[in-house]
Amino acid sequence: MKQATTRAVWGLMALLAAPSAILAQQVTMYGSLSNFDVINDTGQPTYGFEIEIHGSASIGGSFSWNRYGSTQVSPTPDGNGVYVRYMAQWDNVNQRFSTATPLAVHPTATNGHQCVMGTFGYDTSGCEHFGVWTFSNVSTTTYRWLVADANTPGQLTTYGSAVAIPAPIWIIVPPAAPGEAVQILAQVDPPIPPPPAKLFGEAQWMKTYKTENDRRLAWMNCW
Repeated sequence: MKQATTRAVWGLMALLAAPSAILAQQVTMYGSLSNFDVINDTGQPTYGFEIEIHGSASIGGSFSWNRYGSTQVSPTPDGNGVYVRYMAQWDNVNQRFSTATPLAVHPTATNGHQCVMGTFGYDTSGCEHFGVWTFSNVSTTTYRWLVADANTPGQLTTYGSAVAIPAPIWIIVPPAAPGEAVQILAQVDPPIPPPPAKLFGEAQWMKTYKTENDRRLAWMNCW
């Protein structure tokens, strides 16, 4: 089992060991659901983070050594999952949130456990460390930053797009024969591609008029 787990970990590390230019464009989270760094690339300060989990409603615990502390857990509308939210508190007296994650000015790849409160440069890095562990298998996870709701002071709303991450689903394959190592596979579902660009513009209607003349035409000699 130890051998198989080691192979799985190295497989995930290989997935994340892409060139830094690619990481900067596509991936802003490093690690796994239970232990990860995430970079604020929203273009604005954020005031929390949301993890939507489906396939498991049993949360074992969460990482809290960050500026937001303990999480709030609530069920999803369909009842098949939960929201785990890290949120800043609203100060009614001063009309502001208690804390915020600044925008990452120079985002770089991390080792998955680098953006912990108290580490060098954490306050201004624009990077946070979160983590949630469950008692049962997870089918899908979606990660979103939380930003201030412009229409309701003191309330938070999800940022427009989900965090770009590799979200592997771990599959345990029993050994073919007793005594052999258990195989652990990481299945990474690619994100849904955006719809193709429209080939034509807006439809335009055109009305055609037809006029008939009953007169007979005669040939004329022009030479």
